[in-house]
Amino acid sequence: MRRKDFFRGVLCIALSLIFVLSMVGCSGGGPAASETGSGAAPASTPAAAPAAKVEKMTTDVVVIGAGGSGSAAATQAAELGAKVILLEKLAKPGGTTAMGGGLFGADSKLMKANGEKPVDTDALFAAWEKEMVWKADANLVRKYLALSSKTVDWLLERGYELHKVAAVQLGHEFHGYHKYNELPPTKYFERLLAGFQKNGGQLLLETPAKKLIVDEKGAVTGVIAEKKDGTQLEITAKSVVIATGGYVGDTKWVSEAFDGVTVAPAGLLSNVGDGIKMAWEAGAAHRGENVHLAHVTKVPGDLSKFDPAQSMLASSSIAYLAINPWVNSQGVRFANEDIIQDRALTSNAAIMQGNFYYTIFSKNMLDTLEAKGAAALGLQEKVAMGPIEELTPMKKGWTGLNAMIEELINQKVAFKGNTYEELAKAAGMDPDKFVFYMNKYNADAKAGKDTLMGKRAAHMVPLGDGPYYAIKVVPTNLCTLGGIRINEDLQVVKDDPNSYAPIPNLYACGSDVGGLYSDHYVLLEGGSQGWAYNSGRMAGASAASNALGKKIVLPGLEAFMN
Repeated sequence: MRRKDFFRGVLCIALSLIFVLSMVGCSGGGPAASETGSGAAPASTPAAAPAAKVEKMTTDVVVIGAGGSGSAAATQAAELGAKVILLEKLAKPGGTTAMGGGLFGADSKLMKANGEKPVDTDALFAAWEKEMVWKADANLVRKYLALSSKTVDWLLERGYELHKVAAVQLGHEFHGYHKYNELPPTKYFERLLAGFQKNGGQLLLETPAKKLIVDEKGAVTGVIAEKKDGTQLEITAKSVVIATGGYVGDTKWVSEAFDGVTVAPAGLLSNVGDGIKMAWEAGAAHRGENVHLAHVTKVPGDLSKFDPAQSMLASSSIAYLAINPWVNSQGVRFANEDIIQDRALTSNAAIMQGNFYYTIFSKNMLDTLEAKGAAALGLQEKVAMGPIEELTPMKKGWTGLNAMIEELINQKVAFKGNTYEELAKAAGMDPDKFVFYMNKYNADAKAGKDTLMGKRAAHMVPLGDGPYYAIKVVPTNLCTLGGIRINEDLQVVKDDPNSYAPIPNLYACGSDVGGLYSDHYVLLEGGSQGWAYNSGRMAGASAASNALGKKIVLPGLEAFMN
């Protein structure tokens, strides 16, 4: 069932109940009056709840959400001369973007200073569409890549501090990754929004939007919001931009998108799809609900009694080793473990197996890791993740690893067996399948060729003698990447496949919108962060253009304007 149909159904049920209750009240009025007339004391009437205070405001542009896309949209619109109100339901801005490590930019003054050539956006566009089998909106992709050659500099000029690096995840073909100098980049949002306010913008924190105001013709004319003290804001606006960060915090909704698989949220739990639902209620079309930034795997379980720097080795690092075989809940090997160098690939493969998979170790492997580090076990390259330059310590022993694994065994997150068959039974796997795949893996490792998945020979490390361990690994979800259908101008469009005409005055950007992907995140370092800022700038410019009644062309997008 589509969510808009669900909400219509709920509305119908609610109206029906109101009608029934009103009829019950009417039919009860006669006897009550008769009893009063015969001397019975009248029933007391409950005091009406005090009406909420209402405050009315008028502006050119309202932006809902002060994450990366919303902050960029509000800042851009204000710089173009629009009066802007920026609403944020949390106590501080930044959203999921403030949890990131950096963004993609096709060119920048930092790249020039390094003597680097701009990213070949023609080649990147062709590769992007090929990867997405042309299910991505070509004009959105093109505009994003074109504007990204200007946006890094735009951020630098507004107080961001960045440095250009090679892709953190090995195997990414295109460079362009610009990392934040300081993590998390919270202070950069403060600087960006200080400039926004200097340009006359109003930032209202702890003020969530509740619904869109839509006139009788279907045009959006403003927003209803609520301040922390309960005051209701009725904001009349010429343009509204939705940038509420997706719905990763609605775990049931996420599970539905993954065919029932549970994916733990790693992003903001407050991101529950507010803006997406508002747009759908206003008649917007759907697009891309099934696209998610499932980007990290981890070992579940409580290791809080260990030092955090130490516990990370068992809760995270151990899931990032390509030298171990991975099997699903039935004991079937399902991937070339070298994909661990790209977290999107790893998470996608994991989700396709269900709620978890197992990474398999022998006691000798754990002992080697604890004493000497991953290089001694055969890992060829370190794995990095965001600010963690060496997630898999290569030449340093993983102190306390065995003790933490024993704790995970006590919690039934890890399992142990002296033989493959014993381990399979302990972990609930199919013993015949698990024994077959482990014997096959070890034989291939000794022969120097992975005949099933094609993993490089250097990472085909025989497990050796038991006892053996199966450790649960689960995927997590940083954010969702779709929901609202937009056109190439970031206008929200109607749910009518005959035309997809725009809903007047309504725009959306960032993680709330679909169209940039097919059914998965792109293999581009900083792609989602880059989309947040660039789509925000585009939405802010379109919203300002509509509100001010004038043509606006952002530098970098001249080729797309008539």
